[in-house]
Amino acid sequence: TIILVIAFTVIPVAGVADQALASVLAVALAVGLGTGVFVGGISHALFPDAPVAFPTQSAPARAALAEANWAALRATLVVLPVFVLALGNPGSYLAAIIKTVTLGQQASSADARTAGRELVGSTFMGAAMAALLWFGLTLRPNLWMLMLWMAAAALWTGARLFGVKSTSLAPSFWSNALVTMLILLGPAIEDSANGKDVYTASAIRVGLFVGVALYAWATVWLLGRLRASRSGETASC
Repeated sequence: TIILVIAFTVIPVAGVADQALASVLAVALAVGLGTGVFVGGISHALFPDAPVAFPTQSAPARAALAEANWAALRATLVVLPVFVLALGNPGSYLAAIIKTVTLGQQASSADARTAGRELVGSTFMGAAMAALLWFGLTLRPNLWMLMLWMAAAALWTGARLFGVKSTSLAPSFWSNALVTMLILLGPAIEDSANGKDVYTASAIRVGLFVGVALYAWATVWLLGRLRASRSGETASC
């Protein structure tokens, strides 16, 4: 779902800036998705998951449909404003689109109590991981060190994502933190290659990402209050 939403949002925004860039992104997404499916299939064949016992009784169809509608509404309201801004200024908001899509997926399943820690906390964690990785790269800047540092970050996050290292945070927290790190790191490398001020540009991106995360948190809270009030009115009737 995340790949699908990214394709529906990032590619049109890139097309506004440059049609050739949209084609490149479409090919890159297709290649990345195919590589991920191939590697995922091999890894699951070598290390199969433990069997999971599914519940025999599912939730009522009407309740499940209502929950899906609310989840879709939350995700849409989180993604739509940044998408509209990106159409007007693709260069400034293209990276924010990917971040917003991941926040929209988190917001679709988060409640108001945990939304702050999930959405805002994971953003700060991803920024801290990107800063540490960038510091490591400054010690020896080459492609091999980039690969090793990213592998170390993925292993450290994956241990918490898959429960090897127990934490009080949900797997979605660590997944979004890792994605945030990658989103920040890619433009920083490009800024460095183009001779731009990496730290200023990265600080602006982090501020934008935190602002989007706060907006997503507010959206979850407001929709939660709206849903609770509607449920109370229905119960009183």
